[in-house]
Amino acid sequence: MLAAAIAVLVIVLFYGAYRIYGGYLARSVFGIRDEEMAPSVEFKDGLDYVPTNKWVLFGHHFASIAGVGPILGPAIAVIWGWLPALVWIVAGSIFMGAVHDFGALVISVRNEGRSVGEVVGRVIGRRARILFMAISAFLISLAMGVFAYTVGSLFASLYPEAVLSVFGLMAVALAVGFLIYRKGAALLPVTIAGIAVMGLLLWAGIKYPVNLYKSFLPAPSRQLVAEAETRSGAPLNAAALKHKLAEDPAPAAAQAILDAAKAENSARSAWVWTLVAYAAVASVLPVWLLLQPRDYINSYLLYFGVAALYVGLFLVRPEMAAPTTNLHQAGVPSLFPLLFVTVACGAISGFHCLVASGTTSKQLGRIKEARFIGYGGMLAEGVLAAVVVLACAAGIGAGGFSEYYGDWTAVERGGMMSKSAQAFIDGGANLFNGLLIPRDWGKALLSLVVVSFAMTTLDSGTRLLRYNLEELARAIRLPVLGNRFVAAAIGAAMLAFFAFVKINTPAGPRPAGIAIWNLFGASNQILAALSLLAVAAYLRLKGKSGWPFLLPFVFLLAVTGAALYLRVKIDLADHNWSLLVTELVTALLAVWLIVEGALFFIRTPAAGQKRAEN
Repeated sequence: MLAAAIAVLVIVLFYGAYRIYGGYLARSVFGIRDEEMAPSVEFKDGLDYVPTNKWVLFGHHFASIAGVGPILGPAIAVIWGWLPALVWIVAGSIFMGAVHDFGALVISVRNEGRSVGEVVGRVIGRRARILFMAISAFLISLAMGVFAYTVGSLFASLYPEAVLSVFGLMAVALAVGFLIYRKGAALLPVTIAGIAVMGLLLWAGIKYPVNLYKSFLPAPSRQLVAEAETRSGAPLNAAALKHKLAEDPAPAAAQAILDAAKAENSARSAWVWTLVAYAAVASVLPVWLLLQPRDYINSYLLYFGVAALYVGLFLVRPEMAAPTTNLHQAGVPSLFPLLFVTVACGAISGFHCLVASGTTSKQLGRIKEARFIGYGGMLAEGVLAAVVVLACAAGIGAGGFSEYYGDWTAVERGGMMSKSAQAFIDGGANLFNGLLIPRDWGKALLSLVVVSFAMTTLDSGTRLLRYNLEELARAIRLPVLGNRFVAAAIGAAMLAFFAFVKINTPAGPRPAGIAIWNLFGASNQILAALSLLAVAAYLRLKGKSGWPFLLPFVFLLAVTGAALYLRVKIDLADHNWSLLVTELVTALLAVWLIVEGALFFIRTPAAGQKRAEN
């Protein structure tokens, strides 16, 4: 019953934080007044600036910031014990992540819906603006390139059941956007219809998986696949097929395994190119037509998954299988600073400032709703991250910790194919049993949740990259690059680079994004620290105290500095030059921007000093 009690405590703490600390920030720090005109109303263009119902916008914002980050990060963090992971998620979300997201949203809204990078330019200076945008463009393109590669791999290998629901939801989103914004249909019936169709798509996807790899198999091997599926009584994905063929003693089976591996690679490439093309198109369509309704309808899938996991904790009443703390397991790195960059999206994430100031600020109908969307959206993500920890720590059952968390390499590497990801899916499926959802269906449903939200982050992230490139073009005075179609094409090319171009590593040639992915955690938290610095600088300029942002900034600076130092040591010893150079360049840009910020604070009087001078 301990897990269920912890779940209740987490929700109570988050609710109290929203009412008390979130209210303090809204009233006393930002002085939000409802009569302020939102940019979505002032600059309404039907493309990017679109006044939006707060519930629709919450779904879009939540789906965009959530993605797979608050699932994979907390699932990995359980290796240090469930208590450190939960403490960081709760404290980080309340005092850092929600503060960060709320602040980024407010300063964007009060600067015509401009991004945090643009606000940095207005407040600190042009050099700082260019530096911030350069770091942002690198981070987005790296993350989205890896997401495209990962989702393509999942479609090709493990979860072909997700294909119909993911792509079918695009058609649903187009219909929902058209009905609401062009036909004036009521939100409730359209929402109910959209959710019903999404449910049918989920069922159809599980019933009829799209195993694209079969299209790339030569005829003899395709026949062996058909025979293996007949023996299994069900369609086989590429990963399951290779295991099944390995049991076949026939000489032709060995060749079929080789053919299946080649076909799997071809299918992955086809899916990745499809995803990159989709993301590019989605980034230039009106936000109301695809991106917003897709995220809104998709958010209900995540709401259901989270609610079912919490209810399952009460019905199944599992005991904690993971230790409270686990700080001395052989092969596991130190908790500090790794925990704080491993769990990013579940506690604080720099990517969120790009979403809040990129798409969300341009759709916020009333500034009064900024606390609900910004502060509340991050707390909702904290609720998700917390239940992931509980699913991994309690849902895996007695003895499950050694099975899933016995080897750091297996836990940390492989994304959705890692042991930690499987701990969440298997543990969550056990909790779903309490709702009479069969375990196989529970695993399929959770897998669909993860893949679907990787997709929502992919198309939102590519749109943010387009915005970033347009703003960077203005900053360096290259207007031709500021055209939205040109920016979208460049953004898609950057995604393709990280997904396809291979670079040499000590482990052999690997896609660029995968090769330098270990840098993402530290880079993401650097961006969060810089965003906090930007909000504090904005408040300083307005004669207000920025301590709620400066204190988390200092903490993240220590965390990211230590994490980068460890990574540099490891990559220097491994002669991993590609990652090492990227780390040093990223650190140099960040230090330069921090120096620019420090000079601003030296030049600008503090709030109390400004009042005294007046």
